[in-house]
Amino acid sequence: MTRPADDAGASSRRSPRDVAVPDVAAPDVATAVLAGGGSRRMGRDKAALVVDGGRLLDRAVGALRAATFGDRPVLVVGPHQMAAGASAEQLPAPPSAPEASTEASTEAAPRPIAADLPQGARWISDLRPAAGPLAGLEAALAAAEDAEVVLVTGVDHPWQAPAVLRRLVDRLVGAEPGPSAVVLGTADGPQLLVGAYRPAALATVRGLLDSGERRLRSLPDHLEVEVLPPEGWRDLDPLGATAVDVDDPYTLAAATRWHRRAVATAPGARTAGSAPTAGNAPAAGGAPTAGGMSDPAAQPGRGSRSATAGREAAPGRPARQHRGATAATSDRLATPTRRVLRVHSPTNSRTNSRTHSRRDSIEVERLDDVLVGEEPLEIRAAGPDQEPVTLATTLRTPGHEPELAVGWVLAEGLADPTDIVTTESGDPLLLARPEDTITVRLRRAVDPNTLVHRHVIATASCGVCGRATIEELAARVAPITDDGFGTDPLTWSQLARSPDELRLAQGRFRATGGVHAAGLFDSDGRLVTVREDVGRHNALDAAIGAHALAGLWPPSGLTDLVCVLSGRVGFELVAKAAAARIPIVAAVGAASDLAARTAQRLNVTLVGFLRGGDGVVYTHPHRLALPDHDAPVR
Repeated sequence: MTRPADDAGASSRRSPRDVAVPDVAAPDVATAVLAGGGSRRMGRDKAALVVDGGRLLDRAVGALRAATFGDRPVLVVGPHQMAAGASAEQLPAPPSAPEASTEASTEAAPRPIAADLPQGARWISDLRPAAGPLAGLEAALAAAEDAEVVLVTGVDHPWQAPAVLRRLVDRLVGAEPGPSAVVLGTADGPQLLVGAYRPAALATVRGLLDSGERRLRSLPDHLEVEVLPPEGWRDLDPLGATAVDVDDPYTLAAATRWHRRAVATAPGARTAGSAPTAGNAPAAGGAPTAGGMSDPAAQPGRGSRSATAGREAAPGRPARQHRGATAATSDRLATPTRRVLRVHSPTNSRTNSRTHSRRDSIEVERLDDVLVGEEPLEIRAAGPDQEPVTLATTLRTPGHEPELAVGWVLAEGLADPTDIVTTESGDPLLLARPEDTITVRLRRAVDPNTLVHRHVIATASCGVCGRATIEELAARVAPITDDGFGTDPLTWSQLARSPDELRLAQGRFRATGGVHAAGLFDSDGRLVTVREDVGRHNALDAAIGAHALAGLWPPSGLTDLVCVLSGRVGFELVAKAAAARIPIVAAVGAASDLAARTAQRLNVTLVGFLRGGDGVVYTHPHRLALPDHDAPVR
């Protein structure tokens, strides 16, 4: 019997808290990686696949060790044929699989895998040959009957966040007495192979297998399983990387490509003067990378590959560097706190209305509240050996200043991604904080005479204020014609779920309730990059700029991405997306008439009111997999 976690999905603008665990000794937790299965769809042993510098087995073991305490070895459960002494030739031969163009190394480590376990791991053979993952769970529970909790995970989850795994354990321990298991919940349903189980669940699992049941999905029909919904764990892993699994070469290629782009464009991915790497993930308990995606699995001696390796950037185009104040310097101002009075008017139980008339009936609470930061940012540009020229001053939420400045320059058509050399913060002649001034260094000189009429003083709600003419802004952007969505349309279900995915990644909105968000999704519906800002145009500029600074800008532009906005969509946002060659723009709110006319002109698919599975398609529906409709949308 599955049940949702109590109040885990409650609407709140505060970050979810961990479940309160009694003040007792840490639970005795056994851990297990289920590495069984024939890997027939993959065409080779999944456990030995190398992704981002580490075998999938090493990554899974590393995540479990980082998530728990104690000296218990990590149990690796698999077929008895893979035990030490077996050879690859003794294993069932997988069917032929098509080659996949993937940035992940698919060269298997020497077999058998049981003879090459990571340090601190112990091999456990399945008790029932070829009985599926349910039998693997049985073997794990049977080998750890003396533990209080058995934390299990599948070997085919490359990017598991240890903090998420730990939360599953804490949830189960804190629910005493309670369910027999707490498993990871996703938009597609529960992930039964990523969960914390009580050893007592062994009797139920064994009984099912004895009766001939082999389907893992049947387990909740016989066992009380609590599903921790995305709202209960995505604060630790905003992009949901823990839930990503890989079953075949195609999903492996797509997932690896997505993850590297997400890591490279994650907040804080680049430190001052350095490019992002996949190996700079923190230790357990530290801040997660890529918006929550920890990378604990790079094993000593195996090395870790650069997050910039093998991605779609043009040959020879490195990730740009930033000199000066880092995003972390200004991020402390992104969500300042302030002492406030929260006033509450009680409800009249008889009329079910608020009571405002009596002063003594008003309840007042003094507390510290989190506000959204808003500070001016001066954006400047300079060519080789040239003094910086001021381009614009905008009000923004502190954080992501280099990306915002680069995105603004690109969206304004003042430079191409190949023109950008680096960004610098600060002005020695000003007393302002260094992060309030960003200079974009270009390969070519900036002509001040062409910028006089473009100088902007923008508010947080206006990105085109002061522009000479709107027609000028639209005319410089050519219609998008070279994207792949026309021949391989985006499914409506992928687009419809994107606002929920974006909301789960909006940490600042949960804290303040006062910022907009722009998310860039890939063609599989996965959230690659998200930025939040008090100005919706700033959020989109920063998301676009993150890709340019990371060197993730193919010659054709960002034509394989979808832009999703948390509010309404106006002309300026469509124009910015089109300048970056993003072919699909979707918004939770309404689209303006000018936005729709601009989208029609620039061949952008524009969708509004994208909520609860519904939406309104304003222009160019050919990029969406929709049923035939009577009349074309013009």
